[in-house]
Amino acid sequence: PTLYIMGSEDYMFLPQVREQVKNQSMAILEIINKCGHVCNIEAPETFNQLSLNFLKNYHKTDRGS
Repeated sequence: PTLYIMGSEDYMFLPQVREQVKNQSMAILEIINKCGHVCNIEAPETFNQLSLNFLKNYHKTDRGS
């Protein structure tokens, strides 16, 4: 599984990542509103929560729980 976390205002990379996710069955795209390219700095709590949720869910899926 692959997690992409992007800012809604990342006009340079978001369009390409949207296309990439369409072609990857195990890819998830999370978009943080009102953030640019460095959403981990602009919205660290949201970024961290999305990351942790992904890791927790991946762990459950990986173990078959």
